[in-house]
Amino acid sequence: MSYRGITYRLIPGTKARARQLVCLAGACRYVWNHFLGENQRLMAVHREDPENHPMPPTSFFSLGKEFTQLRLSTSWLQELSFSVVRHTLKYQADA
Repeated sequence: MSYRGITYRLIPGTKARARQLVCLAGACRYVWNHFLGENQRLMAVHREDPENHPMPPTSFFSLGKEFTQLRLSTSWLQELSFSVVRHTLKYQADA
């Protein structure tokens, strides 16, 4: 089996746009890791006691509702584009 990698190079044009792209990438990483860690924690609790702890929801819709709560409690996340950062959860829900 052969895999092919595609590399993209972003040319932002200005330093301000470059900083904005770095901030968006960092926010996407933060959101991905936050929800991955939360899902792993809830799965561990579910495995220990499946009768009293349901399996954690992993759909894009349920993660999106939780993202709204995270965004409201994290001030720096509110300054960034909602849809770009939230779309990270689409990839996580599909994984």
